[in-house]
Amino acid sequence: MHLTMHLAMVRRISGARALAGLLVLSSLVQLSRAFGGISGRTTATSTARTSGWRQHHAHGGGVRHRSLSPIVGLPPRVPHGLRSEAGDGGQGGGGDGGIFGGIQEWWERDGKSDLKIYGTSLALALVVRSVALEPRFIPSLSMFPTFEIGDQLAVDKLSSKLSRPYQRKDVVVFYPPPKFREFSDRGKKDALIKRVIAVGGDAVQIKDGSLFVNGQEQFEDYTFEEPEYSWGPQTVPEGMVMVLGDNRNHSLDSHIWGFLPTENVIGRAIFKYWPPWRAGTIET
Repeated sequence: MHLTMHLAMVRRISGARALAGLLVLSSLVQLSRAFGGISGRTTATSTARTSGWRQHHAHGGGVRHRSLSPIVGLPPRVPHGLRSEAGDGGQGGGGDGGIFGGIQEWWERDGKSDLKIYGTSLALALVVRSVALEPRFIPSLSMFPTFEIGDQLAVDKLSSKLSRPYQRKDVVVFYPPPKFREFSDRGKKDALIKRVIAVGGDAVQIKDGSLFVNGQEQFEDYTFEEPEYSWGPQTVPEGMVMVLGDNRNHSLDSHIWGFLPTENVIGRAIFKYWPPWRAGTIET
């Protein structure tokens, strides 16, 4: 009897948003240097806030605070003398035009070239994300122990389209078929993640706590526990795959809603990069 059914959804991470945050941070640092450097107090505050962000993650704070926002929001400090000139309407006798002069100087010296670099980098990141690699993160336990809540991973969207077809034990990210919505109110554009256990032409059966493919028992050391249900035997149609969650008894997958058309697959999960102590290639 099934207990909690986890959907093993994968949420999309905006690579452009993360890159933009880094670029804004870099711009603020350079702008501050144009005004005479960042003070020790600002640096100390930034370090303390960054440390707090890391401690938050170390204590299970989740991945929703993964950006550099704790320090991006800090305004550049203006040296005392320059601030006085700005307050005096530029009458301090420094001759450098005050804060606006500093901004103009930075723009002429670094700003224009930096803008070109940032624009090119952002465009490249968007192209890579849309064509080759896509970052995702895990919000459920359907694929436990392979993935835990908050894990972030890279999805290869290109190789299966060029040469390598999906194979047994591949971990794939996909859009669920229409049958899925009979068991869940999730939208058709909510991506899921499961493991391919059979491909087109394979005969599949689940019985006595074991998975059999083409009559051969499969030994799967990546699963959390043996399945408590029976299924099949059935043959996977061509152009489709059968996908199951590694947390077999708590996964809304092909043994409930049927086979998955390969055209629904977004890509293959290839690398887990967060958290650092769980980073590495994905077992297949």
